[in-house]
Amino acid sequence: MVRQLLDAELRAFAPGASDPFVVVSDALVGVEVTETAQDAIDSGSITLEATDAPLGDERITSGDRLEFFVQLAGESTLQRRWTAIARDVTDELTAGGGIRELAIEATDFVFTTLSFRVADGGFESEDVGTVVDSLVGAEAPEVGRSQIETVGREVTISINGRKTLDVLSQDLAPAGDAVIAQDGTDLVFRALDSVNVKHDLRLEDLYAPVSVERVDDELVNRVRIDGGTDVALDDEQPVQSATTRVDDSTREVFQVASRKSEIAAVELYTEPDTTAENGLVVRLQAARDGSAVDPNDRESDVARRELAPEFLADAGFTSFQLPDHDLAPAENPFVIVEGAGETGHDIGTDGSGNVTYRALFPYPLLARAESGDSQQRYRRRDLRRRDEQLDSTTAVGDAAEAALRHRGQPELRLTAAAATARAHRLRPGEVVRPLDIPVADVGGTMLLTERSTRFEGTQLETELTFIDTATL
Repeated sequence: MVRQLLDAELRAFAPGASDPFVVVSDALVGVEVTETAQDAIDSGSITLEATDAPLGDERITSGDRLEFFVQLAGESTLQRRWTAIARDVTDELTAGGGIRELAIEATDFVFTTLSFRVADGGFESEDVGTVVDSLVGAEAPEVGRSQIETVGREVTISINGRKTLDVLSQDLAPAGDAVIAQDGTDLVFRALDSVNVKHDLRLEDLYAPVSVERVDDELVNRVRIDGGTDVALDDEQPVQSATTRVDDSTREVFQVASRKSEIAAVELYTEPDTTAENGLVVRLQAARDGSAVDPNDRESDVARRELAPEFLADAGFTSFQLPDHDLAPAENPFVIVEGAGETGHDIGTDGSGNVTYRALFPYPLLARAESGDSQQRYRRRDLRRRDEQLDSTTAVGDAAEAALRHRGQPELRLTAAAATARAHRLRPGEVVRPLDIPVADVGGTMLLTERSTRFEGTQLETELTFIDTATL
């Protein structure tokens, strides 16, 4: 369980700096860290003790990057073990102020940085690894991207004001069937089946007791994902062979063959007038006795959308997204199109006075996935999740498949303390091949998902948790 150390060192860097402003060795009293792969932010505590500089003049403060190095017996140089960001920093003085102790609470550099940043954007049928690279490059440029790989799986996703780490760990890693981990200041993102085996794992690498657990907390074999909404064509008049001018005194009124409770958007063929200062207005009214309620009364509108001239398509279709509303399905509603100013704009017609348009209706997105074999073996286990940012059939379907993947059987975990130098050096996100473990269902490959480090004096203790990649 305990490994002798030849040396240990803490280096502190100001944000953006490449050289440390302080290096602590003799004053480094203790370090306790729990590191993980896949989703959780690592946390640790560091204790420094001294009676004078460097702790007196060179202050470590929140936001500084910290790098913890160790040199195990048999190693020729110091090796970086953990890269972190300083968070809470506490000074304690003994009676008389003879000894000063500095307690630093820290969290890992990569996942913490990603959790600080909020992402926005949309991607359609892009490789998951490409999406990860784009998000990290845009939102967290100080995080290294050299270990982000394409994974051979595509994703369609819309991101609106979410933490970047949540998007990566909750959406993109499952969608790409990928490992998400960190290596110093680099994000590691690669397909699970492409991760190379670091080395075999034998009983001699571990101290007893070795625990093998089968945990069914995350077992799922039937999934339902409720996404946001998409739109589909409800009614149209597609022919466009002429145009007609509408302005603030001239309008076009036409009826839409729709018995839906809502019209999401009306698309019109437009040819805007470049001299106009005002745009176009689309209004929606219910039907009454075969006509619009009152085209002259805007208070009678069920919904309304105005677009400025710069948002009107030139000789193409312009989409007028209507705000939420409710229509009585008894009669088909009416659309009123008019200019917002006296100049006005041209809209398309079929040459016989019929406006060229497309009317779209919204519908909820839903996808299901299930594993019959798993249900028969472990009983049915349902998962239902809602994510309104999933805004296409493809995105919802991908999310359902991702939620089911690797979850059809209990998660197989192996936990033990590291005995050999190579076991102490294993990092979360690395894969080993267990050999000579005398348990029938332990085999294949296992990913290190958690490493707990405890350093004190000249001794290092390392606790390891592996999960079978088939159940991860």
